[in-house]
Amino acid sequence: MRVFYYALFLSSCGTDTLKPACSAWCWPGNMSGRDVGECKTGVSICDEAGNLIRCDGLVTPVDEICDGKDNDCDEAIDDVGSWRATSGSSPCLTMGECRYTQPVCQDSKWQCHYPSTAELPVETRCDGLDNDCDGKIDEDLFLGQFCYNGPIGTEYNAPCHPGALACVDAVPVCLNEITPRPEVCDSLDNDCDGFTDDGSAGATQDIVIAIDISGSMDLYIVAVVSALDEVVDAIPNPARKWALITFSGNYPGPYWRVEAPLGDASVVRDRLRSLVLWGGVEPSYDVIAHVCAETLITWTVAADRMLLVFGDEMAQTIEFTNQYIVADICAGASVKTYVWTTYWQADYALIANQTGGATFVLTPDWQPLTDDMAGIIGGLCE
Repeated sequence: MRVFYYALFLSSCGTDTLKPACSAWCWPGNMSGRDVGECKTGVSICDEAGNLIRCDGLVTPVDEICDGKDNDCDEAIDDVGSWRATSGSSPCLTMGECRYTQPVCQDSKWQCHYPSTAELPVETRCDGLDNDCDGKIDEDLFLGQFCYNGPIGTEYNAPCHPGALACVDAVPVCLNEITPRPEVCDSLDNDCDGFTDDGSAGATQDIVIAIDISGSMDLYIVAVVSALDEVVDAIPNPARKWALITFSGNYPGPYWRVEAPLGDASVVRDRLRSLVLWGGVEPSYDVIAHVCAETLITWTVAADRMLLVFGDEMAQTIEFTNQYIVADICAGASVKTYVWTTYWQADYALIANQTGGATFVLTPDWQPLTDDMAGIIGGLCE
C-alpha cells in the first residue's frame, strides 16, 4: 500500500476560524517529494475541507525492466536483478549449443551472447552438434550437393555416377556414388574410362610389377609367378609390355632396383624366379611415386599404364612422402595403381581410388591372384 502525504497549512478565515489548506503537491512516501527516474510528483486536488481527492500527474515506481530507464526510481538505470523476474521466458535460444546462454541487459534491451560453436540462423558444420540450436543435430546439411571420389571425368561414364553429400556421424560422406573398379570381362565399362573390357587382347598396355623382396615374401612371390604364368599364357598380347622393380634395402641403399625394363613378360617371369630375397626398409610409397613419375621407367606413349604393387608390410618411405602426395603424382600421370598387401589396404586406399585402381588381399594361393590380375589386365577376356 502506498501512503501519500501532503502538507497541511493553516489559514484564518474570519475571526477565530481556522481551515486546513490543501498541499500544493503530493507524492508517495518513498519519493520524499523528489522527481527521480521515471517518477514524478503530483499536484494535489482537495475538497473544501482540505481533504486530498486526487494527485494529478503522479508517476510512481514500478518494477525495473530492460528499457534504458530508471523504472523503480532508485537512481540506477536498468539495474535488473534477473530476466526471470521481468521477462518471464528467456529471450535467448535454449537448446543445443545455446542452452547455457544467459541474457544480459545491454543497450536498453536483452542481449544473448552465444558461444563460438553456435551457428545462427543456418547450421553449416558437420560436427555432431546442434549448432543452430533448434534441437536437431547436423540436419539438412549439403542439401542438393553432389560428390564424387573417383578420377575426374569418369563420373560421366556408366556404371559410375556421383553420389549425394551427407553428414553421417559427424563426418561428411558421399552416399550412393559408384567409382571405377578394376576392369573385368563382363561387357561393362568397370573402370569407367569410356571403353568396355578394354583390357582384352590387342589393347596397348604397360604393366609394371613392383614387389617387396624381403624374406617374408618367399611364398607370395611364388604365387605371383604362377598367376603371371596363367594370365600371360592365356591370350598372348604383343602390344602388352611388362617391367619388374624390386624394393627392400638397408642404408645407404639402394632401396629399389629396376630388374627388367618394359619389354616381354618372359623376362619378368625369369627374373622373379631368380630373385635373392633380403630384408631391410621397404619404401613402397617412394617406389610407387618414382614409377608414376617415370624416374625408373619410361611409359609408352598412349599406352594404358598400370602399376601392380605387392608387399606384406605397412607402407613405408625414406623420402618423407605420404599417400596424398603419391596419389596426386600417379593420378596426374594416369597410372592405375593396384596394391596387394596382407593387412595394410588402408595405407594405399587413397592412391588406388584416385587413380582408378584397387587394393587386394595378398595371399600365397596363386588362384585368387590369378583372378585379380586377369580382371585388371583383361588377359582372360575373349
